[in-house]
Amino acid sequence: MKGLLRSGQLIVLIALLTSCMADIRTAPIKKKGITPESQKKGRELLLKTRKKHGLDQLKQHKTYQYTAHDSWKGFLGKVGKVWPEAELNLDFKYLPGTFEGKVQYLSGNVKGLSGGLQSWHYYEIDNSGKLEFKRTNKRVEFGIAAFQYFFEVLDRMPDVPILAYAGEQTVGNQSYEILFATWHKAEPHKEHDQYLLYINKETGYMDFLTYTIRDNYLPGSWFLHGTVKYENLKIIDGITVPFTQKVYLLGPHDEDKNLIHELNISDFQFDTFEAEELYPDKSIPRVGNSKEGKQ
Repeated sequence: MKGLLRSGQLIVLIALLTSCMADIRTAPIKKKGITPESQKKGRELLLKTRKKHGLDQLKQHKTYQYTAHDSWKGFLGKVGKVWPEAELNLDFKYLPGTFEGKVQYLSGNVKGLSGGLQSWHYYEIDNSGKLEFKRTNKRVEFGIAAFQYFFEVLDRMPDVPILAYAGEQTVGNQSYEILFATWHKAEPHKEHDQYLLYINKETGYMDFLTYTIRDNYLPGSWFLHGTVKYENLKIIDGITVPFTQKVYLLGPHDEDKNLIHELNISDFQFDTFEAEELYPDKSIPRVGNSKEGKQ
């Protein structure tokens, strides 16, 4: 009964959230809009934070790979999971600055199977090594791309056309400076997501990333927003890697409220495989960071 009540409460919450499109603009952005001053200050802070994380050096590497334990928690976690099972050990391979990636399942009933994206074309590899391009698998496609983007976000943000300083906020006992980022226009619209980057004023690191979910495999996802919390930072070849990434429904928390997803990395390495591995079909045009051809 308790579990059913909790699930029911979450369903009610979702129903309430779907009354309007998610809009995560901070009060200063809503009040003053995007000004030349806020844009200049925002880009200066972004570049400073990017350098602090070492992500300005990311594209010096051709590839990166990591293994991790991934867990989707509670009712919403199980509904929203991107992999075939809610708890799995995984191996990821990526090319920086692109959307070329692959995930291999290392546990569960899908152990040994892989799913990949090549220029937004989805493929699967079975236990015998047979590779086959499929029409689509929106959950796995979203997971492969989102996991990469959330790690590389500071390196990609300099290319975002709308980027501005968005004020300050306290989460728990910690003070943050906030950056707002989006495309086309600041006001919420279905074509593009909004992002808030929370920069720790004491450490200079980005601790939280709040995002909307416009383009997703879940019906009505544009009404929701979530937050990634980056923890357990380790330096790998001069680049800061968050070995723990927690995802919450709604905004940032200093404790595990509304936790729906947790990724714990056990091993992270650069340049352990050749980039051509993620281009199994040589006839497909390479689109890099573009979403051209996305289904």
